[in-house]
Amino acid sequence: MLPAIRRCLLTVLMACTAAPAGAQKPAEGRTTFFAHAGIAWPSSPKDFSDLWRPAPSFDLGAHFEVAPNVGLGGYVTFSAFSLDRSRLREEARDLSGGTDPERITVDGTTVRALALMAQTRFQFELRGDLQPYFLFGAGVLYLTRRRFSITRPPFIESFTRAAQTAPAVDVGGGFYIALSPRLRLLFEGHFFAANTRNEGTRYFTVVTGLSLSR
Repeated sequence: MLPAIRRCLLTVLMACTAAPAGAQKPAEGRTTFFAHAGIAWPSSPKDFSDLWRPAPSFDLGAHFEVAPNVGLGGYVTFSAFSLDRSRLREEARDLSGGTDPERITVDGTTVRALALMAQTRFQFELRGDLQPYFLFGAGVLYLTRRRFSITRPPFIESFTRAAQTAPAVDVGGGFYIALSPRLRLLFEGHFFAANTRNEGTRYFTVVTGLSLSR
């Protein structure tokens, strides 16, 4: 009787200890869908970083586990950078000379950035609730026209850059907190660089969101 009881207890103990260990391993072949929202900061060229404000940013995509801790997929990201009119107006007033400051007006566009990216995701397996990962992406970035004008009667100053589509790369990383076996809370940072004409275009994003695996 006692040997039989010991065998039963040993079987239960092994089952209890094996389940958490298996839960730590990513399920190869799993598909994960994700959605993010956050803020994008223009970095370069200088007129972009100085004269356009940080923007809301939104991502939507998916990746497929091709190997343990490695996922391949793609996503679309959108940001809308508004012109910093107050800064431009202040600079124009400083240079107004004899112009009445109340007659100075500023007009300009909102710069919209739409990127379609393929992405590779590498996950690190660590003990604990926070699981970090690294991201690399490549694709194309579309930027709408960037324009502003300052009217200081009788003068009008204007600046324009045409809309562009250019190859782009994305390097980033983050970590997730598992809310359930399928649902995760994500925190990510990204750096985008596009080979646009003149100086190129670069901006940073910090986002948070959710992912759902199946």
